[in-house]
Amino acid sequence: MSGVKALNDMAELQRSGFGQPSPRHGLRLLYWFLNACVEVNPRNRMISLCSSSAGDFGFRIFHNRGERGRGPLLPDSGNLPYYELGNLSVSGAKSLPEYVREKYTGFQDKSNTDRIIVSLDSGTVRSIYVTRHVTRLNFDPSHTFCIGLELVRTIKNLQREDFLRAAKRRRNIRSRCDTTLRTEEPERNDLTPLSTPLTPHPHSQELHPHAAPRLRLHPHEDTRRISDFC
Repeated sequence: MSGVKALNDMAELQRSGFGQPSPRHGLRLLYWFLNACVEVNPRNRMISLCSSSAGDFGFRIFHNRGERGRGPLLPDSGNLPYYELGNLSVSGAKSLPEYVREKYTGFQDKSNTDRIIVSLDSGTVRSIYVTRHVTRLNFDPSHTFCIGLELVRTIKNLQREDFLRAAKRRRNIRSRCDTTLRTEEPERNDLTPLSTPLTPHPHSQELHPHAAPRLRLHPHEDTRRISDFC
């Protein structure tokens, strides 16, 4: 659909770096927005629960113009408007909860750099993007991402503190899983005879006493999917 990368699970959100580190407010803003302003119906449509056009919570129109000579930041939405959320210096943002605004210094610094941009069509949320300012006027295309429906569901099913802890955990997930698999494998006792004699193949990985275990695909291993909304 565009050059904007989709984030479809928590691992991808972690690696994107969005809203990190403190005092950036993007992760808290994203959690509030998805839980307060978005409802996913049985037909997998995202319904808007907030009045973006009225300026509630600091929503304002986003003009998808060229960014630093690179063309528009986001895909062409046709006649559908884009709305921007997250500028803590505008008056409507005072209606955001305290946990979103608590790190705001009152200046245009890292405490006010993150934004959410949504495309709306008659009360339906067509797309959700997250981004950050690279200068006071321009956003950073390399740190602009589309939030996929699967990630929307995941975040809405988490408690706020659980989400924040998970989103900030910057670890190599595959390495952690590999270590767990090796640690939990029962230690083999070479003094205990096998009930059925085996003749190992010289290249057999499973039967060689010093061979590393063959790993199967772990359910948390990163697999890239294309979201219906990105």
